[in-house]
Amino acid sequence: MVLLKSNCFSCHNPEKEKGGLDLTSREAIMAGGDNGKVLQPGKAAASRLVQTLQPGADPHMPPKDQLSPRAIAALETWVNDGASWDAEALKDRPSPKRDQLASLPPSYAPSLALAMSADGKRLAVSRANRVAVHDLENKNAVLATLEGHRDTVQALAWSADGKWLASSDYRSVRLWNAELKPAGELTAFEGRVTALAFAPDNQSLYTADSQPAVRGTVRQWSLAERKPLADWVAHADSIYALALSKDGKQLATAGGDEVATVWALADRKPRAILEGHQGAVYGVAFKSDGEQLATVSADHELLVWDLKTKLKMTEVRVHKGGVTGLGWTPDDKTIVTSCEDGLARIFTEIQTHDGAQRSSTAKERKLAGGTGRLHAVATSADAKRVVAGNHAGDVFIWEDNRLTATLKPETEVPAPVGKVSFIKDVLPILSKAGCSAGACHAKAEGQRGFSLSVFAYDTRKDWKEITEDAFGRRVFPTFPEESLIYRKATLAMPHEGGQRIAPGSPSAKVLLQWIREGMAYQHEGEATLERVTVEPAAGVYRKAAQQTLSVTAHYSDGQQRNVTALADFVSNDNGIATVTNAGRVTVGGINGEGTIVARYMGQVAISRVTVPAEKKIAAAKYAALPAHNFIDELAYAQFQRLGFLPSELCSDEEFLRRASLDTIGRLPTLEEAREFMDDP
Repeated sequence: MVLLKSNCFSCHNPEKEKGGLDLTSREAIMAGGDNGKVLQPGKAAASRLVQTLQPGADPHMPPKDQLSPRAIAALETWVNDGASWDAEALKDRPSPKRDQLASLPPSYAPSLALAMSADGKRLAVSRANRVAVHDLENKNAVLATLEGHRDTVQALAWSADGKWLASSDYRSVRLWNAELKPAGELTAFEGRVTALAFAPDNQSLYTADSQPAVRGTVRQWSLAERKPLADWVAHADSIYALALSKDGKQLATAGGDEVATVWALADRKPRAILEGHQGAVYGVAFKSDGEQLATVSADHELLVWDLKTKLKMTEVRVHKGGVTGLGWTPDDKTIVTSCEDGLARIFTEIQTHDGAQRSSTAKERKLAGGTGRLHAVATSADAKRVVAGNHAGDVFIWEDNRLTATLKPETEVPAPVGKVSFIKDVLPILSKAGCSAGACHAKAEGQRGFSLSVFAYDTRKDWKEITEDAFGRRVFPTFPEESLIYRKATLAMPHEGGQRIAPGSPSAKVLLQWIREGMAYQHEGEATLERVTVEPAAGVYRKAAQQTLSVTAHYSDGQQRNVTALADFVSNDNGIATVTNAGRVTVGGINGEGTIVARYMGQVAISRVTVPAEKKIAAAKYAALPAHNFIDELAYAQFQRLGFLPSELCSDEEFLRRASLDTIGRLPTLEEAREFMDDP
């Protein structure tokens, strides 16, 4: 149902009915469209609704996208099962109210936003749900600590005259006056307010509130009346940054949908839609004349665009991670960036494309000394002072290209407390769900901007990808049920991979508890996994018999945990026995011996399945077999357990053929056969 809603309803609804087809109700689907029936319940292969989803189909749906094999399989199963309609699944779940938010975990205090006043004298720094304002002219002294936010502060902005400071979190923007006293609150938002920008005339404020993977909405507010003046949906994903041209006539938006858009504010129509990035756009900045725009992205690139031609003028590809922040000085000479690789950078002598071959398109200066994933950057008008903040809440200040100060959180950030950790509890859940598979988020390019290591070989990278990447968009500690990673996995919102975790299941509860507790990577002194065992380890079965396996994880502190639900199972011979994803073994119809392999977090255990022949062979026949060595004795004992007699000795020709196929995968050549047969 969710897949239909997210991929089909926008074109096939009662108002639009493209092709005369409405897919928003079972009655409408069964009625079909201009070209007849599209759905035959119980017959997915014969249903045009499914046929048009296949790669290469003509016509193809959705027109500009290709559903994943997993998504198509889910729709096929739905049709084959009768295409039952669940109207409740189609309803949009209302976003939680602000008073429903819990307290932030004390261990979660990222610095997601920075803002320097236009005169370069004051610096606002967000950490968790508080804002510290520093006096840059007085040894970075704290002028005020601003409180009142419930969620992590997402964005900060000063007005050009320095009389206003705006800070935002979930469904709220707080205004502070020149004395840093509360001056009002704006609350008519759908989600986290992820970007802010004051108009150059200091009369209005532009905000962007975001519903990740759904939409980003721009709103204009009157500062005098604290009332909305206009709003429009600008992107199909979160909006990460806003920038206004110097004359106040254009607004640039940076979208998680990999697009940067420039809007003419007179009519709120797009002047330019810039689609050159291969990842979420994290930052935008205008050149002073408003005719060029700089953009940075998760794809590691800094681009400069000509807004008249809508073409890229400059491409800078030196960053070693996603570029998270951007500033362009008023004299147009310098661009400053922050990066996930822990470096802030200054670019000067920016070159435009002229057809000439050159090794670089800008002169780069790296500002060393920062650590961790940088989320934001701010610069003075002359770029002599640059500031960046990281996920741990540290803020780095460079003056004349030298690190001169590191501002730490006012109180030490404690380690996460609780019972759940990423390594011991969450990673096994994600592995079982298939998130780390090569067909999903472990692809080289990731999936929809979310990338995990293959089979979780780099666990710390995976943890940071979930908790830190894209300004922490995948987790929502104050309301874990709103976390993107949870909503996608439980199919509370569209997910190409389908439902990977059932709502209300033990796995779902563990994931929510982990987010609520502060998302620990590994607790101090945490026991480590030493081995796994499977029960029964061996069994003798009749044909068609069934057996449920149980897998136990053994830890360094002596504790044991039943991990059957999170283990992976595979049979080495499906003719002997098959096994389900839950460890249910079904014996096949042939005699012999096979093994069921149980895997859990890199550890392996086996359960041996023996299916003896129904008719017993007299022991005297085994005793009469010639035993040339101990290997023969072991082999005969195994044959007796299975109720087999060994095959008669093969010929030299048969031996050569079998040995060649088993060792090198091909038949011997005529010359090889002759040479072997001629060798006495």
